[in-house]
Amino acid sequence: MEGKEHLSTTNQQEKKDTPFKEYSFDEGVKETIRTIELLFNNQDVVVVAIAGQSGDDTNVGKTFLTNQISRECANRKISVVTASDTIVLPSRKDLVPIYKERGDSNKFIIILGAMSSPGKKSDQEYIERFRNNADLSVREAGLELGLPLNKIDIRVLIHRPDQGVKDGDRAYADIVINNEKANPKGPSKIGAER
Repeated sequence: MEGKEHLSTTNQQEKKDTPFKEYSFDEGVKETIRTIELLFNNQDVVVVAIAGQSGDDTNVGKTFLTNQISRECANRKISVVTASDTIVLPSRKDLVPIYKERGDSNKFIIILGAMSSPGKKSDQEYIERFRNNADLSVREAGLELGLPLNKIDIRVLIHRPDQGVKDGDRAYADIVINNEKANPKGPSKIGAER
């Protein structure tokens, strides 16, 4: 557990000390997988939350990002379960047998693919409360399901190039993806070329 807390503290400190960084879609997927693998050095379960730009998260690529991360984890023999958010998570009773029968790697990831983000509220106290409330929901779901869930380990914000990133969303996210492949006028065409 020490390593997990250290990584979290280190990420928060790095945010304060380094300039804001956005990733392209593909680079953002790689960074998310890299972070998952780092966390697996100290824990068997990783919870990833994906949020779209607050206020207008339509057609930003949340579903495709969830699918891409799931595919990358499956290629690494990591068991993956998705839920839309922390409200739906406790109803996923199917998580228990999946967790108990995890694959060869003995690793397990939960992706929450439609989480909220704080938006333009950049007050650090508000953002910490927002994070803590989401973490509490994950912990409570873990208790209800009998799974060792402690918090959201990685928060990913995805947005379209025609959207700016709001200060609160930037401060909340561990990884920010500027999805150059998203189509603001309709369902995303991401993956059509893949």
